[in-house]
Amino acid sequence: MPSLQSIALLLSAGLKFFTALGYLKLHYLDDFTILKAFSPHIINACGVQTQCWRSLAIFVAILYSCLGLVGLIAAVGFGSFEQRAVLAVLGLANLLVAFTRQFVMPASFYGPDALKLSILQCVIGLVTLAVAALRTKHKKPKPETCSKCS
Repeated sequence: MPSLQSIALLLSAGLKFFTALGYLKLHYLDDFTILKAFSPHIINACGVQTQCWRSLAIFVAILYSCLGLVGLIAAVGFGSFEQRAVLAVLGLANLLVAFTRQFVMPASFYGPDALKLSILQCVIGLVTLAVAALRTKHKKPKPETCSKCS
């Protein structure tokens, strides 16, 4: 059975890949759904006419894809300590983005859903950090005894 950390890593990787897909949609299809948390003023200032969102979106998609890939690799190929370290980084990334959105960037950059998004991202980040902090005990397999060797 997979560990709690492996399951959390797979979920976190899935969220990162889903976010990357949203930015790829923006880049290739000019679909601005992923930017609904931003205010219309910011979307229009850096939007269809200047194409700057399209040029930035591909890089953001690459970064989210890389985070998802690291989470996926950690879920299937790393030991418990490494999984917890990767989970801590992914959880911290969620908390830092939410903190920056709420307390560093001007409120005029974001629409009315920004607070809900920040709260959700804080909850995801805190749960991820809590799962990372849990220590799981792995049962060591008992060595097989050879009936001919005794």
